[in-house]
Amino acid sequence: MPRWHEGRTCQQFQEMISTNNKSEQWISQNTRKCGSCRAPFFKLDGCNHLQCGACKKDLCNLCGETFPDASTTYSHLRARHGGYFTAA
Repeated sequence: MPRWHEGRTCQQFQEMISTNNKSEQWISQNTRKCGSCRAPFFKLDGCNHLQCGACKKDLCNLCGETFPDASTTYSHLRARHGGYFTAA
């Protein structure tokens, strides 16, 4: 007989699935995706330049556009969004 959730009771397994689903729902509702690799990211405040933790591309927090380096990202933020710290 297969052991579908070895080491956990059925209730523990269902609670784990529920927690995972809630986490996935939060990520879906509260994060943006990297314009290069689509990895999710979350930024609450501060400078709108960031670097993707997954692919290391520089990107704009406001529109998600990716750039070859930080300098180009800052130029984009000034020209398109009026500065580095504009509201998201």
